[in-house]
Amino acid sequence: MRKGGEAVERVSEWTRKHSQSSLLRYSSNMETFSQHPLLLLLFLSWTAQCFGSNICTSRGVTTCQQCLAVHPSCAWCSQEEFGKGGSSVHRCDLKENLLTEGCNGGSLEFPSSTFSILKDTPLSDKASGAADDVTQIKPQKVHIKLRPGIFSQYILK
Repeated sequence: MRKGGEAVERVSEWTRKHSQSSLLRYSSNMETFSQHPLLLLLFLSWTAQCFGSNICTSRGVTTCQQCLAVHPSCAWCSQEEFGKGGSSVHRCDLKENLLTEGCNGGSLEFPSSTFSILKDTPLSDKASGAADDVTQIKPQKVHIKLRPGIFSQYILK
């Protein structure tokens, strides 16, 4: 019975010793990353690429509308045959990836948000002008085009 107890004790001691050394190695690695933020950034970038964390391709979308609503960085290739044939190419992907994989630039759907002022008359003074010719808001006419999923704020005076 004594030998069994000694064996368990040795295994316990070995486990404690190796757990602590693993913990020290982990702590040491984290200190390295905290002292070198660029190294941490490179490591995170590498792991993101290795584990395929591309939000555009991970959702399994099948239409342009769905693709553009996934994330502002997603683009859609409107070429009918693009991505077919069993390859791992997706029609919804990052703009750069679609171009690299052979999507024609003219077939790329990647809308951007725009804001343009069409009429911007100066505000009226309190005592000037006729009652029907008073401007109380500026600008008076705008054209706003927002990409799906994008929120924007504009200041009116």
